[in-house]
Amino acid sequence: MNSNYGFPYSTTGHGAYLISTNAGTWSSLEANRNNLVSAFRFALNDTIICTYDPIEKKIFFESKRTNEKYDLNFEILDDDSIHVNLSQLF
Repeated sequence: MNSNYGFPYSTTGHGAYLISTNAGTWSSLEANRNNLVSAFRFALNDTIICTYDPIEKKIFFESKRTNEKYDLNFEILDDDSIHVNLSQLF
């Protein structure tokens, strides 16, 4: 499936754990990682694998093409549900 996804990164608010095509990151748990360019770059048609480890409380992002990896600390609150957003900045 080929899609172009986007998100309003300047108004994301709380609850987001994201990386973007330009290596930007967002974290609901660690404000100092919001809008920070520290992940890896990826492009249209790249496959990014996201894995959640409930024991380490981390979400891992890995590029299938380059094998680059990035992780964010992750916490699920009792009243939260998990939603996945695949995004590309234009």
